[in-house]
Amino acid sequence: IELYRQAIEQDSLFAEAYAEISNSYVLLVTYGNLSWPEAKLQARSYIDKALAIDDQIGRPYTVLAFIYMTDKKFDLAKSYFEKAIKINPNDATAHHHFALFYRSHPDASESTILNYLKEITEAQKLDPLSMPINQMKFYALLANGRLEEAKEHFDKTSVLNSFFNNVRQEGLLNSMMKKDLREWVLALEKGHEEQPENMDILYYLRWLYSDLMMDKAKSLVYSKKISELDTSSGNYAFFYTDNMIRNKNFSEALNFLSDSVSSSTLDTWGKTVLKQRLYAYKGDYDLAWQYQEQLKPLHTGGYYFNKAWLYSFMGDDENTYKILGHPDFNPDRGQKVFFFANLGNRDSLYHYLNQIANDFYFMRRWEDLIIINGKDEIDPYRNDSLYTEILRQNYFPLNTYEK
Repeated sequence: IELYRQAIEQDSLFAEAYAEISNSYVLLVTYGNLSWPEAKLQARSYIDKALAIDDQIGRPYTVLAFIYMTDKKFDLAKSYFEKAIKINPNDATAHHHFALFYRSHPDASESTILNYLKEITEAQKLDPLSMPINQMKFYALLANGRLEEAKEHFDKTSVLNSFFNNVRQEGLLNSMMKKDLREWVLALEKGHEEQPENMDILYYLRWLYSDLMMDKAKSLVYSKKISELDTSSGNYAFFYTDNMIRNKNFSEALNFLSDSVSSSTLDTWGKTVLKQRLYAYKGDYDLAWQYQEQLKPLHTGGYYFNKAWLYSFMGDDENTYKILGHPDFNPDRGQKVFFFANLGNRDSLYHYLNQIANDFYFMRRWEDLIIINGKDEIDPYRNDSLYTEILRQNYFPLNTYEK
């Protein structure tokens, strides 16, 4: 952004510079910490400046398409991607983001899945050394069930990847080939042996042992390693305290949170959420609501998620639905599963759970299902044949839980 601004200082009619700044702002949501409303506002202002100078360049239209795609206005997004590619058919970014459009599309038809692969293949031809494009092609091949081609592609392009990405991709490929998600864990364990201080691998192992393998004790071991390697990380403190709360060790959890040394790595948000949870699990809803309201100035989306969660935990259908309809809150399918699980609304729970389970983009599907599986909101449904069948079809290690 800064370099393009310097370019504009030298040439105020450089339309592409304005357009690329708009593209950078939407990417900052993923690669930085910019909120989507702010990114969209900034991006649109630079799109307008670019198009006022030259409306026959492609980048402003790919950014408009990205905005509409993110806002789930898929028809508009598609028309702008097509317009951008018509203007410049050799724009790898346009094809890359058009592939992302198909990956994000709610229609999981065969044509959508094929177009996902078609567009990312075109992007890869135009920019064969791009790491994100090659990674997406790997995932698109897996989504289309072309496992041998995915393996060939992985072998050819692994030199472009980080060590962590190679470990993750190998684990995912093996999981699909052997129909067993434990292969993902095994690949990460092997990677951990080679690079014991790789933080990305440690975070994944902490998460997979907690929510896939349901081994909270081993997950805590990895969480503690993370905190030892990064003394500023509140990962271990949060996970440790959350475990105590969910296991109803309330006095121990409160003592930990009250100890300035033990809880020193937790930020204000983490401490406040944990205290809201603690008092909710204790049934002291007056105190839980006091801490809930302290979240409001810290993060708008997080505030409304935790408010909906607290209402649903209390079994308050009416107020939960009010929060779900709030214009400042756009919960994803996984969050809705938690709310409806708390409310005991089985029809809505399985409606969203089946949406996730039928998502053709397996990476998003698996990640959502693993997160759901690790939470105690789902405990009353674990023995449901509908739930266990979803896990079985997605290669979860059910025999591990039985042992």
